[in-house]
Amino acid sequence: SGAAAADGADLGDDESIDHSGGRGGEERAPKKKPGGGNDRFHRLKKFASRVRVKMASGSSLERSDDEPAIEEIEDYAAGLEAQVQSFAKNASALVKTYRDRNTALDSVSKKLAAIGGLSFPNAPAVESERLSALLANVGHSTSDLALIELEEHDDLADNLETPVQELAREVRSLRMALERRREVQVNLASRKKKVELKNEELDSIRHVSSHPFRDSQLAAGSEMLKEAEQKEAATRDEFTAATLRILREVERFRPKMRDNIRWVLSTWASAQMDYSIKASTGWG
Repeated sequence: SGAAAADGADLGDDESIDHSGGRGGEERAPKKKPGGGNDRFHRLKKFASRVRVKMASGSSLERSDDEPAIEEIEDYAAGLEAQVQSFAKNASALVKTYRDRNTALDSVSKKLAAIGGLSFPNAPAVESERLSALLANVGHSTSDLALIELEEHDDLADNLETPVQELAREVRSLRMALERRREVQVNLASRKKKVELKNEELDSIRHVSSHPFRDSQLAAGSEMLKEAEQKEAATRDEFTAATLRILREVERFRPKMRDNIRWVLSTWASAQMDYSIKASTGWG
């Protein structure tokens, strides 16, 4: 069964939720192979799907007293992930827009400057000079606008796109902590089932009084039961620790995430206002 397969899985140590990446925080992301983090995250999501199917089919998982709070956190994390992913998508699109505008305006300004340097023999000298000056002026103003776009691109890349990507990493860290807890929860169900089976095996041996190897089988069965109980107890402690860790970390995570999202929205609005002011004065 799925629980039995999870029994032998190497769950490793659960990690604290990483919420250091906000404004002013240090980057603590470990070096990974390209795509490694995403691959791990997608595997955990598939695992969660299997767990949901298992629960729907009638197999019960061990539930802590804090299960309602954990389920509320899971809903919160899912909604937050969708929100931050939308932020990240829009921020990247906005940054790309400024880069594309810079490229287009820079190209136009160079062409206008080149045309402004030409003479117009079919026009009177005064008109030719005036036209050349006009084109040169338009080319210069277009170049100024291109610089505005480039400055805005660099500013938004540093102060909007990167912070939003950090938020996405923090949310992913929360989701992965929840999925790791679910792994331990499934593992605990498997350990518990194994204890039940060992008890049943031991009872069946006790009821066979005439078996020549009854005593040795009882001793071996008792030892295996003891080992299964120890593993169940250790996994139960791990499950409790994972639950308490999430509850503790989320208390700090939520207000920090709320402040960071407000900061991102404020930065976005300020960037738009600054650009409007610069663009309105760009023609000089």
